[in-house]
Amino acid sequence: MTTLLPDTAISTSITERGKELDSELVEAIGALAAPAWLTAHELYRPELVLARDDAGLAAALLVTRRPYTAYRKIAQVWSRSDAALDAAVAQLVQHAHEQGGIAALKWEDARAEQGAHAARNGFTQMEAPIASGAGTSQRAGYVRWLQAAPSRDVPYYRQTTEYSCGPVSLLMAQSAETGEEITRAQELRLYRQSAHQPGAGPIALAVYADLDTYRPEVFISTEDVILGEHLLKPWELEVRELIDGEDARIAAELNIPITYRLFTLDEVAAEIAAHSTVLLLVDEFYFHDDTGSHWILAHAHSDGIFVVNDPWIDAGNGDSWVDASHLPIAQADLDKIVWWGKDPGFRGLVVLRPTADE
Repeated sequence: MTTLLPDTAISTSITERGKELDSELVEAIGALAAPAWLTAHELYRPELVLARDDAGLAAALLVTRRPYTAYRKIAQVWSRSDAALDAAVAQLVQHAHEQGGIAALKWEDARAEQGAHAARNGFTQMEAPIASGAGTSQRAGYVRWLQAAPSRDVPYYRQTTEYSCGPVSLLMAQSAETGEEITRAQELRLYRQSAHQPGAGPIALAVYADLDTYRPEVFISTEDVILGEHLLKPWELEVRELIDGEDARIAAELNIPITYRLFTLDEVAAEIAAHSTVLLLVDEFYFHDDTGSHWILAHAHSDGIFVVNDPWIDAGNGDSWVDASHLPIAQADLDKIVWWGKDPGFRGLVVLRPTADE
């Protein structure tokens, strides 16, 4: 796709990046910078937006995104003129509108050097993450919403263990409501309380939520033992049933409802509209091509787009907090993702209703 912008001598184009960079681009950005432009895995659909003037290549953007999402991220930027950079960004915006279904454009700025360029092109600064692991060191990120921007600010914290996604999702929700800072000590304490061999189950997350802040309700679409696919021995299943039973007993003592039925995304949207946040159990396969049960936090919804915070970052393949914070997902895609297990799969979630609304 090539476009000649009106009243300028700058032409722009969008192409797939491929596994190698064109020699013209390598010469422009420099051989030392080239590896960063190749970091993003093919799974994240890397594209190049190029702008040329009479002297040749004048600007380039590396654009990536997670699959099954509704955003694009400017991951790398090179330019030799502001006009060419603006032309490349304008091409990306035009392309996003033409494609449809893209709710936001993001801009990653590892050294916080591009803020003026981003602002000039309609981007606003994202709230910086809590430094908490790989993928949170990028100093700045910007976003340009192509539909209504989320009205709720939810802090971003990256999980620091393989299995603490549930506790971290809960802590992000609670921090948004109370303003309390998230720490690793909190993460590990909540993980130890709610560990469900090895991750956290929905009832345990509800039981150990801050009940001064939220009134949780659990929805599970099956009454069978859940999250037990890796348990092969009878004694392992027995331990799981004991843990589940204890979680359910405590939930009953705390008057936390547990409802065994399918909860739809229309209902999730309605809860969010009523100021709730929702912990969703998903399959990570759709984001990273790596199957695993995983918790995310849904905190905004508008025009068929959900906005979530995902505590996991695939930093080795170019993913960062700019991707994972305030991540927009179309309802049809989220409806595929919010399932776990096979033959049949089940849906598990925790609705967190603020006590302040009571």
